[in-house]
Amino acid sequence: MITKRYTTGFLPVLSLTLGLLMTSCSNYYMDEVRAPTEQELEDARAGKTLRPRTFLREGVFHMQRVQRGSTVRVRDEIRLKKPNLPPFDVAYIARDIESVLLELANTAGESIIVPQGLRGRQITLVHSGAGFQEMLNLVLSKAGYHYNYVEGIWYVTRYPIRNYILEIGQSNRKGGLIAKTELAADSATTNASGTDISTEYSDTVWAQVKATMDEFINVGKSELSGSSSGGTTAAPIEAKGLTGSGDLVASDGSTVKIQEEPAPQQTSSNDILPPPTLEGDVDEEEQIMAGLNSGDVQSFEITRPDNNNNLVAEENADTWYKLTESAGLITVRAAPEAHRLIEEYLDQVQSASHRQVVVEARIVALIRDKTTDRGFQLSGVIDKDSIFSGAFGFTPASQLDATALQGGHLNLTASPNNTKDLTAIMQSLSTLGDVYTLSSPSLLARNNQMSRVSVTRQLGYVETEVETATGANAEVSIGARTDRAKFKNAGTVMSIMPFIGKSKVQMRFRLSVATKSSETKVNTSIGDAAPVENTVPNLANNIIDQDMVLEFGRVYAIGGLIETSTTINDSYDPTLNQLPGLGEVFSRANNNKQDTEFIVLIRVSRA
Repeated sequence: MITKRYTTGFLPVLSLTLGLLMTSCSNYYMDEVRAPTEQELEDARAGKTLRPRTFLREGVFHMQRVQRGSTVRVRDEIRLKKPNLPPFDVAYIARDIESVLLELANTAGESIIVPQGLRGRQITLVHSGAGFQEMLNLVLSKAGYHYNYVEGIWYVTRYPIRNYILEIGQSNRKGGLIAKTELAADSATTNASGTDISTEYSDTVWAQVKATMDEFINVGKSELSGSSSGGTTAAPIEAKGLTGSGDLVASDGSTVKIQEEPAPQQTSSNDILPPPTLEGDVDEEEQIMAGLNSGDVQSFEITRPDNNNNLVAEENADTWYKLTESAGLITVRAAPEAHRLIEEYLDQVQSASHRQVVVEARIVALIRDKTTDRGFQLSGVIDKDSIFSGAFGFTPASQLDATALQGGHLNLTASPNNTKDLTAIMQSLSTLGDVYTLSSPSLLARNNQMSRVSVTRQLGYVETEVETATGANAEVSIGARTDRAKFKNAGTVMSIMPFIGKSKVQMRFRLSVATKSSETKVNTSIGDAAPVENTVPNLANNIIDQDMVLEFGRVYAIGGLIETSTTINDSYDPTLNQLPGLGEVFSRANNNKQDTEFIVLIRVSRA
């Protein structure tokens, strides 16, 4: 009974133990690093998984416009006193502008200040369904005026003041598509690309804006405003008559005003009018009229006012603008025509500066290193006591080491009478090493601005230095030993600088992919002691630097580089290797072949 219980309890425990062992082995093989399948590589080359699923593409992250309409003009905060006033339906036929403005302001309950320059101007306008502000714009635009709204008062002016905001960043920004500091940890000799091809640029948008503002600020500017010089004498004109108001009629039919309206006569302190003109006295105007009526053409000198004191302050002021780059603020005082041009220009600059694209890339890099090391080595000695004595065999240039055989090998030694008379060594080994690099970087780049993504890692190694000194007797003495840590950066660095157009993107593209391809063993001797062996990683560098034009949505293949490097080191007997079945016995092969495949797929989409 005891035995039966033992057997019954032992089987479940054994089954459970075997199950756990098999499960652990299964997990071990599942975690084993395997090369990509051919189908996976083909899908990567075809770009089937070019676009990754990110929250940026799914619309979770989004931005809204701060304001509608113009993106650069700062709108005035206008609060109408009668916001629910019915729209105006008007028909003005040769109406005085000043009376029209006062009528509109009185109806809307608004306060308005009209300058003297609008007096005597007339307007013909038929319009319906417009509010007070729209009607004010229509009426003033006919006379080349506008308004400034300050604390509930509408100031009619020739040169309104407007504020604009331009969000384009700072100027004088420089940079390169590749920086040595990203690829070199200690010195320029350890960078991944080997060379530094940079593209420096300077953002001169603000300088262009200033130059354009200097031109636009004078559009629609009055010839009388801003003039502080003294009076000047106009060139003589030829007159052939007078108008009813006393203005000269020039020979080309134009009228020239030569005098202001006569001021009212002033009485003396005793309320007596000045004496009338005596008989026989000739008035100057009567002389001019007499000469012109007789058909004679006479010349007259016209003297302009000595200054602009006859103009009101609004019309006598000059145009100007103030620019603050750090805040992106532009304050402009100019004519309405200039404001329209400035607003359209700044709006285009703003939209061009804020355009951006999504650049997606699929990088496939495959480095395949194949090494073949096989051969046969034979050496024998015929005993001197025999009829014949001597040595025979096949020794290749790169001999086989019996103590370090790898792969399939055979080592035979015949030692009759405790003497080594026959030695045969055979080795057959092929190694295949692959380095796969599959990456899908994505960049969100602004127009005419540089964007970079860099994913690098440091490959460390040790460099040994030994100090030696030579004495008087030419004896070399070993001094101190120094071990220094060195690094080489490997990884992917992609940089772009796009110029975004309507249907295409002109882009400077720079890609550097550095991967570890092999290792080099460096031995440093230290006197009679065993040499120090250091392993230095070797990098395979693939660089693409192009300036290209891409269409939105299309996939472009760039690179496509396939490089094959083959090293052949064969040793053979030119006669015995021709024997059937014995050719491999009298040959030695130590060959290496490296294939490099580098394909980059790129697509540009609107952001």
